[in-house]
Amino acid sequence: LFSIHHFTHSQTLAAKAKLWKPKLREVSKWRNSPLNMALPVAQMLKTEPLEDEAESILLSGAGQADANATSRKTCHFPLCRLAAVVSIVLLALALWSKMRPTQTEESKVRPLFALQLFSEAEYLSGTLAITTSTTTTQGFNMSRSIFCFMIAAEHEWPVVKWSLKQYIGIFQCDAFQVYTISEKPIELGNLTNGSAYLSTPLKGPHRFWACTYGGVKMLCNVDDALKAWRHVFRDSQALRCGWIVKVDPDTVLMPHRLRTHLLHSGRLDIPDAGPPGRFIANCPRFGSMQGPLEVISQQAMRTFDKNLLKCIWSLGTSMGEDIFLLHCLRELGSWQLSDWTVLKDGKCSGGFHYVQFPFSATGDFDCRDTNVAAFHPFKSIQFFASCMGQAYESEGVNTTERLGH
Repeated sequence: LFSIHHFTHSQTLAAKAKLWKPKLREVSKWRNSPLNMALPVAQMLKTEPLEDEAESILLSGAGQADANATSRKTCHFPLCRLAAVVSIVLLALALWSKMRPTQTEESKVRPLFALQLFSEAEYLSGTLAITTSTTTTQGFNMSRSIFCFMIAAEHEWPVVKWSLKQYIGIFQCDAFQVYTISEKPIELGNLTNGSAYLSTPLKGPHRFWACTYGGVKMLCNVDDALKAWRHVFRDSQALRCGWIVKVDPDTVLMPHRLRTHLLHSGRLDIPDAGPPGRFIANCPRFGSMQGPLEVISQQAMRTFDKNLLKCIWSLGTSMGEDIFLLHCLRELGSWQLSDWTVLKDGKCSGGFHYVQFPFSATGDFDCRDTNVAAFHPFKSIQFFASCMGQAYESEGVNTTERLGH
């Protein structure tokens, strides 16, 4: 700022000196004369008022040089311009650094998407991490207990209701929750004790659309998925389970097989110390964790919770929710464990033939592999029930008694 002021002042001074150039030459003549008569000089300058800057030039003897010399004595023009530019750049960097959220301040800054996932009070207080971790240095004792949840749109409710009626899929997990894209709870059926089971609504506005990520067409649904994760973060049942499992409604899940996979590939012998936790990669084609079956540990969920805004700022939300979760956990340093047989998915491991959107498997499929814990995708009750029937038959279960067909 000083350089800018000095540069501006010197330019102003040079302009005024140029204006007074004729008078300065006359003054120079009188000062160089032997008589050095001040009176004629005063009379000569009496006609116009003398400003402070010009007066300082006269009294300091600067009138002996021309205006350019005066400017150079005050500040070299190229150096002043360079100093001004550098000062402006440094000032801009300082302002940008001040405005840019730091890691400790990110929880107080609203992310750059319109959907309000959190209340204004939570933003202002910085208490976005709803759950308070009580993890010791030894971490959580790993177990095979699983909390399963799904996010169901209206066209998926029939399959969910059928699954609850048969009490299969996520309803066989240690704890479960169904989130529906609706404005009010949806009655999906009755529990084994006869009480009605109501979904947890994810109220609007809803943002999911067809998009392209990495040259691949997909459904951008991060915003609605984060609404569901926010409920999971504070769910007391989820906080007591060793693993958190997000399942798509069109995924045929065999929870008892998933527990077997966790026993072999979940490294239960090592405590779930954190941060950052661990997750199961299930797609050999992309080396990724696909959306039909997202399995993360308790500590990974807590790490995801506390660093959610950091991932939003870093990754954005224009992608599939499974891609967002995968890259977020990787960025946070979570331990990736690979299990390439836990999921049989049409996009990933093949084996199913697709029709076009909504990407449902046709009748040509095989769900008799007893090593697979989840099969995807089956959006109609007919195909969903057929796949589930094959899976149970491969274990010697009477599907007529188990599924009623």
